[in-house]
Amino acid sequence: MTEILIDPLSASVAKLSLFFNETYISCATGFFWKNKNKIYIVTNWHNVTGKSNITGKNLSSNAAEPNRIEFDIFLNGNINLRKKISIDLYSDEKPIWIEHPKFRSSVDVVCILLNLEENNVFPINSNNFIDILENVGSDVFIIGYPMGISVQNFPIWKRGSIASEPNLNVDDLPLLYVDSLTSRGLSGSPVLIRQNHGQMRDGSHIMAGDVSKLVGVYSG
Repeated sequence: MTEILIDPLSASVAKLSLFFNETYISCATGFFWKNKNKIYIVTNWHNVTGKSNITGKNLSSNAAEPNRIEFDIFLNGNINLRKKISIDLYSDEKPIWIEHPKFRSSVDVVCILLNLEENNVFPINSNNFIDILENVGSDVFIIGYPMGISVQNFPIWKRGSIASEPNLNVDDLPLLYVDSLTSRGLSGSPVLIRQNHGQMRDGSHIMAGDVSKLVGVYSG
């Protein structure tokens, strides 16, 4: 039997299903992160609240706000053995997610601590990222689930390009613009540079071999 190879970055990304109790609301994207031996899932603030992080208004026409999230993990690191996890987004009526310590919801990113062993997920920062110099116009990949689309539950890689100067903040926030044809479901996706040549931030050059760098979290 031919061995099927999956890119480790694809295995780091999860399709998120948002619910109010048992009522399905929407699909989004998240990815796993490891910090001090603890596992988190990273996604957008607007995904877990159902509200625009800019206006604070409900995104759903029926004002639906999620209180539960579902996603798959891999049992013992086996990509052929998936298990669905369900997490309540509130504990004692308080949100369980962690927001940006300074900008709060103005930066559309949250982290949720998971009670999981590392061997059940593939944290994206366990990959050997290299400090590639990103420039305006550099190609990036947005890895997620546009309109919920997947291939055997693995994400789609959407190509885009950096559309604003990476070293300049947007409205005094640590943001940059990416130009890409995107759709609902990609919110919360990791945005990465992948190159086999180019310049690194320390001035050295990449001559051969694929290298990657996490640029940020996509917010549609």
